Amino acid sequence: MSARPSLAALPTLAVLLRRGQLRVTLVTLLAVASVLTVSMLVSLRWSQLRSLDLVARSIAYTAEAAIVFQDRQAVGELLEDSLDREGLAEARVVLAADGRELAGRRHAVAQPWLEGLIDAVLPLHAQAEVRFQGRVVAHVMLRGDPLPLLRVLGWSGVVVALGSALGALLAGGVA
Repeated sequence: MSARPSLAALPTLAVLLRRGQLRVTLVTLLAVASVLTVSMLVSLRWSQLRSLDLVARSIAYTAEAAIVFQDRQAVGELLEDSLDREGLAEARVVLAADGRELAGRRHAVAQPWLEGLIDAVLPLHAQAEVRFQGRVVAHVMLRGDPLPLLRVLGWSGVVVALGSALGALLAGGVA
């Protein structure tokens, strides 16, 4: 004699279809969220790189006289102001003749390993030449702050995790 399950214990066709529909919906939502996250990161990174390029050119133009006369203090003050105002992680001016750093400023980093990882994956660097009488006298080198990219990635991860948890609850609670 075989033990047959009672018909009341088996799920109905409507319940099975609802579960399948919720699972497909969850997978679709996760795929859309992933595509939106990647496109948002690419767009934000492109915008940050463009902004960094403009800031580097602006600093090169503004500091041209101080660089030509090698006024470390004036260049340092300009870099310090730019670091605070523009949300930069690092700014340096390197002389073209000998590769020596004329001035440089850097924000303190709370977690250098995380910054190194982000810098390796999504580098945010810009460089501009400082020209005087048609020749390059120095280079302005900037490194952007990766914190905005991390925030976007973090919030996207929270949204995906909440969507997954909600989908799992809905799919499990339909039985």
